[in-house]
Amino acid sequence: MDAVGNIDRSITANSPIYAVFHKNGVKTYVAYNFTNQVKTVTFSDGHSITVQPNSFNTGNGSGGGNPQPDTEAPSIPANVRVTTKTASTVTLEWDAATDNVGVAGYIVYKDGAQAAEISGIFASMTGLNAASTYSFTVKARDAAGNLSAASHAISVTTETASGGNEGGGETEDYKAGARFVSDREALLQFTPKKASAYVDVHYTLTDGQQLNYRMTNNGGVWEQRVTDLDIGKGVSYWFTYEKAGLQYETPPFSYTHQQIASTTTDVPELPTPGADPVFEKTS
Repeated sequence: MDAVGNIDRSITANSPIYAVFHKNGVKTYVAYNFTNQVKTVTFSDGHSITVQPNSFNTGNGSGGGNPQPDTEAPSIPANVRVTTKTASTVTLEWDAATDNVGVAGYIVYKDGAQAAEISGIFASMTGLNAASTYSFTVKARDAAGNLSAASHAISVTTETASGGNEGGGETEDYKAGARFVSDREALLQFTPKKASAYVDVHYTLTDGQQLNYRMTNNGGVWEQRVTDLDIGKGVSYWFTYEKAGLQYETPPFSYTHQQIASTTTDVPELPTPGADPVFEKTS
């Protein structure tokens, strides 16, 4: 390693795999990127390197360095649109923005206030009120923190609360849904078309934390009670299930707790949720 000099441990970076070498007043920066997206690695002395996916890159700078900061903002996210909506959830999608270095993520604003920050080009906005109108805009962000201008605003009115299964449905792999049990309880159900070794449910109540549980297999129908509900309260939920030794995840569904005569038939007694979740969902 004498060709590049001695390692300089006084400089850190915003990436876990990097190195800085110092020789004759010249620094050599090395950074690795094992993700599938372009990544900008910034060092504590202000130097930065752009690394392509699943690759590495090197750069040089004089001792003390004075790299030019990235001040160019990304382009505006275009074609913001609604792909699905229910009484409590709106799913948005948009075209990817561009940047001179690389887009690091997007910020979604609801009625002018920041509501979510994500890395992809779609977002599921949960915990909304039924039959209510919201305005959404999106901004792109790069690694240097530059923000694009806001996209055009899109106005969305959520569906009227109707109880029962709003977002559930049936695919070639499964049938999913929710049922009214009582004024304070609902039942989430997942029926795989082929036997599953396990099914986990993940759900959030309106303005609440995410909970995760291993469901109970009741004759091929996996079930989990949701308690402490109030009439009109929304539940956003999705499932993780096993199929042929592999694990799959469903898209998010939603349910608004409201009694319908057809959904008050007998529901078998199941254990109420335990105190400890199985695990937290990762992105």
